[in-house]
Amino acid sequence: MPDALGPSGHFHDLEQAIVDLGLPVRGTIADLTFLYQALARPSRLNAALRHLELEWLGATDTPRAAVPFLSRAELMHVLGRSLGIDAVEAFETNDVTLGLGFDHAQVHKFVRDGHLWAYGTPDLRFPRWQFTYGRDGLPSAFISDRLQVVVAAIPSNANPGLVRSLMTLSSPALPSVRGREVSPREFLLGGGAPSSVAALLLRYLDAPADQVREVAIRVSEWA
Repeated sequence: MPDALGPSGHFHDLEQAIVDLGLPVRGTIADLTFLYQALARPSRLNAALRHLELEWLGATDTPRAAVPFLSRAELMHVLGRSLGIDAVEAFETNDVTLGLGFDHAQVHKFVRDGHLWAYGTPDLRFPRWQFTYGRDGLPSAFISDRLQVVVAAIPSNANPGLVRSLMTLSSPALPSVRGREVSPREFLLGGGAPSSVAALLLRYLDAPADQVREVAIRVSEWA
């Protein structure tokens, strides 16, 4: 049986490492727990492993056969790097209100109504891939006026890092632009149909049948 984490054992080393990275201890440990739970959940095993593989490869997509087996040490390295990326790849509510000019109530309504995707309790975090940015680095607009079609394809318990990877990595499943593969984010910024991006998310996030129906409803509303 593996050694238990305790105040005088490995937990102290883990806590210190998190502090050295400048990350919140409790929140980071909660994120690590979530990632391990995602790996252990059979229905999401393939998607979670794919996310870790992509992170290990430096966010470069590649055929699955070319991905090396991850050792325990490599897995921990990837998990830590993923958390670090997510920590800087999301806006807080105040950032969104300042950048877009809406008050907190309106921003939270956007989330409830499915116009924006956010994660975290109690403080919401808004992944940057949903926005364009101004010179001040704050969000200036949504990447698509039909973003809710994409948001509808994201399960409520989706791993933020996995969603970020899917939205920002080039995908051969989308139409190329001048012979170059584009990411879902680039595809939407170029005026691409959000239904194509939603289909890609549904495929990799193992969405349940009722969520697929919700996406179909959203698409029909914009047809």
